[in-house]
Parts: sequence; structure tokens; C-alpha cells
Amino acid sequence: MEGDDRPLPIYEHWLELRKRLLTCIACIFLFSLISYLFSEQLIRLLTKPFEGTLIFISPTEAFLITIKISIVSGIILSTPIILYNLWKFISVTLNMNMKKRVLCYFSASTVLSILAILFVYFLVIPAGLKFLLSLGQDLIKPLITVTNYFSFITVLLLAFVLVFQLPLVMIFLVRNNLVSLDRFASNRRYVILLVFVGAALLTPPDAFTQLCLAIPLIILYEGSILFLRIFQRRKLS
Repeated sequence: MEGDDRPLPIYEHWLELRKRLLTCIACIFLFSLISYLFSEQLIRLLTKPFEGTLIFISPTEAFLITIKISIVSGIILSTPIILYNLWKFISVTLNMNMKKRVLCYFSASTVLSILAILFVYFLVIPAGLKFLLSLGQDLIKPLITVTNYFSFITVLLLAFVLVFQLPLVMIFLVRNNLVSLDRFASNRRYVILLVFVGAALLTPPDAFTQLCLAIPLIILYEGSILFLRIFQRRKLS
């Protein structure tokens, strides 16, 4: 109609997306600022698995790593709000059945991510550092910079959080008939090979941390196959 200046649906979606993004950015900024105020406690928490003394070799290194930790902490603390706004934006396009599925995937992904972080913090980092630093024995003394240390644990955390989502990927593929469960089971030898290759690419170049990533991933793979078999049997019965 001529004279009808009502916004088009796509423009309304753009305004909604803009509002959600600004809300998320504001929350990240706020939580990053709060994290900066407690940066000393955060650094103590993150360096607890390391028994030695960290050093910095440039005047700005300590300040920059504090800023990085504050921003990462702000993003992590904002995750519930980010996920809520993402859910509110996409849920209008989903029916009730799809909403339930997406919520289940979100919830399971959150649980798996928390398990991955706890596994890395309490087991992989302490044991990995002890193994790696022992290789020097008494001939070489380790002087680990704070930047290298936090890069090390960041890579480990991201790698483990990523690969711990494997069960969800497998469940999604099987439930949507994209890959059969029998194919997952019959190709496990190739999957194990790919697991070790992926572990070598995602983790620092040492055998210990690669095994720490590969072994849980294989367990998750086999556990997912078992879960899907039980699910299918209950569905058929």
C-alpha cells in the first residue's frame, strides 16, 4: 500500500539482531571491567596448577596479559546472557519440537564444556606441566613467561572444549539420518587414527598432552555409540 511505512520483516529482524548484539557487547564490557578489578585473584587461580614462578620479559607483558585475562573472563561470564539472547533471536523461527531439541543441545553442550574445563584444570595442566618440566631434569632450568603459560593453557582449554562436543555431533548426525550408527561403529579404526592426528594438531607438540586429549575423545566416541544403540533399542521396543 502506498503511504504504508511499516518496517519490512527483514528490517525488524535486523533491529532485533542489533539490539541483541549491543546487549551482549555491553555485558562483555561490564564483566571484563569487573574481572579486571579482580585480576589478581584470577591470575592466582589460573597459575595454581603451576608450581614454579612465572616471569615477564617486557615492561608491558604483565599489563597486557592482565587485560587479555579480563576480556576472556568477561566473555565467559557473559556466556549465559549471550546464549539467552541468541536463543531469543532464533527461537521465533522454530516450532515447539525444534525448540526442545535446540534447548537439549545447548544444555548438553554446556555440561560437556564444563566437564572439559574441569578435566583440563585439575588433571591435564598439572600432570602435563609436571611431565614437560621434568624432561629438563637438573641440566636445564625452566623460565616460563606468563604469556607462554597462558597461551599453553588457552590452547588446551579450547581444544578440549571443542572435542568434548563430539557426542553431540554424533547424535545430531545419527538422529537426522546423515550418518548411520553402523557406519560409526564399523569405521572406528579410522576414527581412532583421525583422533590421534587431530590431537597432534590441536595440542602442544608433546606425546603426553596428545594422549590426554586422544584417550578421552576415544572414550566419548565409544560412549556415544553405546548411548545411541540403547536409544535406538528403546525406540524400537
